[in-house]
Amino acid sequence: MIALFVAALILVLDRLTKAWAIAHLAVGTPVPFVGSLVEWNLIRNHGAAFGMLSGQSVLFVAVAIAAVFGLLYALRRRPKIWIQIGIGGILGGALGNLWDRLLGHGVVDFIDVRLWSYIFNVADIGITLGAIVLIVALWHES
Repeated sequence: MIALFVAALILVLDRLTKAWAIAHLAVGTPVPFVGSLVEWNLIRNHGAAFGMLSGQSVLFVAVAIAAVFGLLYALRRRPKIWIQIGIGGILGGALGNLWDRLLGHGVVDFIDVRLWSYIFNVADIGITLGAIVLIVALWHES
């Protein structure tokens, strides 16, 4: 199933890039990547997006587990390819960040695009792009 392939791809890329970041970056020491536009900047996020609700790990683990089961349930009808791709992106990203939360050290974020105050990771990219693809596919389908 395409959704599971996309989810696995996002999860593997997320784990590999986070392992690289932990091995090569120091917390609080940004490293320029694309001039002053993009930096590698390692942080541990104990909250949701933008650090909101920091310290609510049990809540985030519960929500992520519910989301994973909900997404898997949505796949039972074998939706069209673009819907599967969107679900796969969200699923892979949710699993990547859930993995970090289950380890208990916070979500590893390290991609810092200086246009806004948000540091993210590959899992976040999977969730965001997956949601965009899913919304467009559902809108197009209706």
